Amino acid sequence: MKKIWFATFSLALVLALGACSGNSGQSGAKKPAKSSTKTALMNFYMNLTNHINAQDRDLNTYEQAIAKTDEKPPKTELATMQKEAQSSAENVVKEIKNTKIPSKISSYQSEIKTAVKDLQQSYQMKADELKKTNPSLDAANKKLEQANDELGKVFKKAGLSPASLPDDVNS
Repeated sequence: MKKIWFATFSLALVLALGACSGNSGQSGAKKPAKSSTKTALMNFYMNLTNHINAQDRDLNTYEQAIAKTDEKPPKTELATMQKEAQSSAENVVKEIKNTKIPSKISSYQSEIKTAVKDLQQSYQMKADELKKTNPSLDAANKKLEQANDELGKVFKKAGLSPASLPDDVNS
């Protein structure tokens, strides 16, 4: 009885291991491509945010200054900051225009183009608004959220957790 039980168990083990090894060979071929796509998507995102952050320091400083409720800078200083922020936003628009979408993430090209277009429009809206005497960046920030939502969808489709574009470029 023990021999029959041992033989049955051994046969089941061999079949189970054989089935597992057969499946891992097939799924192993697909994983590197998916991993490559994820890596390319993350590299694209990091490159995009790094280029924006290289140009938007003055814009971020201005937005932080106007967000303060207790200690706002003097009006003359705020006016200077506003001009610098406007120039900063224009520089970001130029950077975003030069953004290239890598071929490795071409399956998401449509969604990424939409997100990049929304992102560019957001910064253009900020640049235009900052030319005014009393600018409001609310609409531009909503457009930035739209770009963030589009990129979030791409990240989810690729099997990644969505990043926070506003957090990554507004700090």
